[in-house]
Amino acid sequence: MKIKSIKTKLLILLLGIIVVSSLLLGIIAYKISNSALERSVEDAITTISEKIAQQVKQENDRKFHMLDVLANTSTLQDPSISEQVKDSIIKIGNQIDQFKV
Repeated sequence: MKIKSIKTKLLILLLGIIVVSSLLLGIIAYKISNSALERSVEDAITTISEKIAQQVKQENDRKFHMLDVLANTSTLQDPSISEQVKDSIIKIGNQIDQFKV
């Protein structure tokens, strides 16, 4: 089919330009938004993981401090005190540690 009208030829050319430019703009917008989304997600994951790591470190420090205090009590260091008494002291220390302030 041969197109003879200049009006039809211009319309087809204009529509072609619009379709190609829309596709190019869509591809560019997708690539830009995709990389921005990846950066945003990476930043969010990094922030969350740093916060959780800090919480774990604080919890570990608290537990080690409690263990240090228990280990340095004279009752636990005294060899004349029975293992049962020492075990009950440690259990009481664990129960007290369950109540966070």
